[in-house]
Amino acid sequence: MINNNINIKTTINQAINFFMNYLYANNNSKQTIVCYTTDLNIFKNFVKSNFTGVRYIQQLRLSDLNQYLAHLRKQVEHKEIQAATMDRRVFSLRSFYSFLYDDRLLDYNPASKLKYKKSQNKSVPNYLEEHELDHLFKVIENTNDRNKYRDIAIFACLRYLGARRTEVTNLKWSDIHFTTQQIKIYREKTNTYSMLPMHPKLVDALLQLYNATFDKTKEYVFISRQGNQLSKTAFNSVINKYVNLASINKDFKITARTFRHTFCTIAAKKNIASQKIMEFTGHKSADTLSIYSKMNTSHLSDLLAAM
Repeated sequence: MINNNINIKTTINQAINFFMNYLYANNNSKQTIVCYTTDLNIFKNFVKSNFTGVRYIQQLRLSDLNQYLAHLRKQVEHKEIQAATMDRRVFSLRSFYSFLYDDRLLDYNPASKLKYKKSQNKSVPNYLEEHELDHLFKVIENTNDRNKYRDIAIFACLRYLGARRTEVTNLKWSDIHFTTQQIKIYREKTNTYSMLPMHPKLVDALLQLYNATFDKTKEYVFISRQGNQLSKTAFNSVINKYVNLASINKDFKITARTFRHTFCTIAAKKNIASQKIMEFTGHKSADTLSIYSKMNTSHLSDLLAAM
């Protein structure tokens, strides 16, 4: 297993840190960096658990990476992870090794020899039915929670924008134009902005929240009880709280991403053009949307009417 061709050895931790610095320097989004970090730490822990005495990245060979690949396949078979998760972890590993080789920390790239094809699973992602969405909003409206208006607006952003979690939590009052009924969404993944028309129900939800907000000097739309920008953990807690209260029983876990899939699925079922869905959701490729349905031409206003 030991590779003695490299004179300067690099620990696995050091190698990962070098790669993270490279990603930061190349202006990758926070979300992208978090995904890489998570995937590579999982790989590092696998190495630690299965290869006693291996400390340096140069010690790992193709056979070791194939063992990790087999481990991921077993996890998919046992439904511990999804095929898409395995795709991402293999992609992360290949990118990591490609960087190390290009940066001359390795004299060869074993990951380039991995025989792995990306999953071809094109089944429609998990989504909610429209009557389930209607029921969920009624449950929120009937609560006496002090954050009721905030939470209604959060779900309205998910329901009528198909927004990602970070796009919702990063929303600022300066991004909302009530007069023109438009909203500016920051796409963290591409470091760009989209100006979108708002569904009337989203306008109502945000206006209701604004009028109920005691301190209108706060920058962010969605804040905690302490007045800070809503965290990822707090946001997820809001989703879980109302999904449980509404007793929506599915054979999958309902998350913020579920509402994004729901938005795309409803739009596709109502024959909204893929290009228009892309404008709303920030998808970079129409191929990504092919999993929802075949679509016909339409306009952004038609998309809002359909939702």
